[in-house]
Amino acid sequence: MIWAAFTLAFFCFLHCSEFTYQGVSKFHPRFDLLANCVLFHPSLASPWQMSIILKSSKTDVFWEGHRLLIVCSPSPLCTVTAMHSYFLATCPRGPLFSFQSGRYLTRSAVVHLLRDAARYASLPYKSLKGHSFCIGAASTAAAAGLPDWLTKVLGRWSSDCYQLYIRTPQNVLLSAVPRMASVLFS
Repeated sequence: MIWAAFTLAFFCFLHCSEFTYQGVSKFHPRFDLLANCVLFHPSLASPWQMSIILKSSKTDVFWEGHRLLIVCSPSPLCTVTAMHSYFLATCPRGPLFSFQSGRYLTRSAVVHLLRDAARYASLPYKSLKGHSFCIGAASTAAAAGLPDWLTKVLGRWSSDCYQLYIRTPQNVLLSAVPRMASVLFS
């Protein structure tokens, strides 16, 4: 479940509130992500893509909802494969992400899981937050050379605020001044 939730959050540029629940035992069917919001195409038996219906979103001020389309990837980091495995193993009903205990995935559980995993891997963990998936996705899209307009569409941003999420690698920052100076003195 965690693998499915985290790969979905990352590759769909999800805010934590878009895939978690406000409490461990309560959800709002009108707003929260439910199992029936996920559709595998052409079928659950043989998916090569899936669509997710976000009923509500921080970036959806008119509550119109968003349909996200995710295609299968040959990479081990494949959202369709992770979600497919999750559906086959658990047959979720109601809220999409719940633990075996029946407790729902909350924002605080996500932050604790992220920090624990990073700490275990000896990575910086104190700065990880609920928006870390958006930040990581936007930064990865920029590093992959995706155009700004596509990052904006994928993140469902209506302004250029997504640029605040992008974490520029230190080597790029350190190269800025010498590159700028070379233009002035050429």
